[in-house]
Amino acid sequence: QEVGVQEDARNSLVIEDQIPLAQPPLYLVSFPRSGHTLVTKILEKVFSAHGVPFRYCENYINSPERDAICGSQPNVIKSHDFDLTLQPAANSKYVVLYRDELKLQLEAVYRWLCSKKGCPKSMRTFMDNWHIYYSLFKNKWLD
Repeated sequence: QEVGVQEDARNSLVIEDQIPLAQPPLYLVSFPRSGHTLVTKILEKVFSAHGVPFRYCENYINSPERDAICGSQPNVIKSHDFDLTLQPAANSKYVVLYRDELKLQLEAVYRWLCSKKGCPKSMRTFMDNWHIYYSLFKNKWLD
C-alpha cells in the first residue's frame, strides 16, 4: 500500500493512502541543534508504520552533486543550508526546524562544537558569525 504526505486545509501534514511514492522528497531544513534527530526518528516510525521505505539522505551539498551522494530516490533529505543556496522547489515539501530563543540555539551549537571539534578560540567571533547565519536562515526560511 502506498502512502504519502499531503497538506490538509489547515496546512497540517496528513498521511494519505494511494499517493505514488515517486514524488519530490521532503526536505528537513534545520538550524544545527534544533531537534532534527528527533523529527527524523518520528518520520522513520511513521513511514515504517505505513509500509513506506524510509530513504534518508543526510546531505550538506546544495548542488547537482547531491544526487551522486544521495542516490536518485531519497524521500527525506536533511540540509542545514549553511551556504543559504538551497532553492525551495514549488513541488517539494519543507519542514524547517530552529529554536526561537537565539541564546539557547547558539549555546547548543557552541556545546556541540566544543564536544566535536574543540571550543572556538574567540567567543565573540563565534557569537557574531553564528548570529549572522541564524538571522539569515530565519529570514530566508521563515519570513
